[in-house]
Amino acid sequence: ALMPVELNPVELNPVELNPVELNPAALKPAALPIGFPASAPPDTLSWDDIPWVGVEQALDAGALSTRRILIYVHAPWCPYCRRMNTELLNDPDVQSAIKAYFSPVRINTESQDSVRYFEYGMTEREFAGALRNESLPTLYFMSPEGEVFAHQPGLLPREDLLKLLHYVGSGAFEE
Repeated sequence: ALMPVELNPVELNPVELNPVELNPAALKPAALPIGFPASAPPDTLSWDDIPWVGVEQALDAGALSTRRILIYVHAPWCPYCRRMNTELLNDPDVQSAIKAYFSPVRINTESQDSVRYFEYGMTEREFAGALRNESLPTLYFMSPEGEVFAHQPGLLPREDLLKLLHYVGSGAFEE
């Protein structure tokens, strides 16, 4: 049975997965899994085409598989979040990597919508606070068991974001 994991700010270290500091040879974009569908043209996709799920659903899926959880923390007023939504999260390669590797969750820091983290109920805004979120946008990487093991604040260039998603999603960071 899954046990709740206390969100600990000590475990959230953006330096560990900062693509600028990683070995470039280790960050060649990995091929997507065999049989993964080809991408649609970029002008036909939006960030809503990503199969976003709630925290509880992502944890349930993690209990049945080894899929890591990607949590995208954003706000509607944030200009860098809007750029992330329209320049990166609508990109076919970014969407393919997210769909291939992660159970994606989006958290709006302004939302009062309910979030369930194990037996704890809270709003999206409170969940962002529990993550100790300090900047927008931020990507959090969570194990299938619900433990946040890294985060990446800020708007990354497309190629760096793809390298980061493949690096974390493929488990290369554990080697």
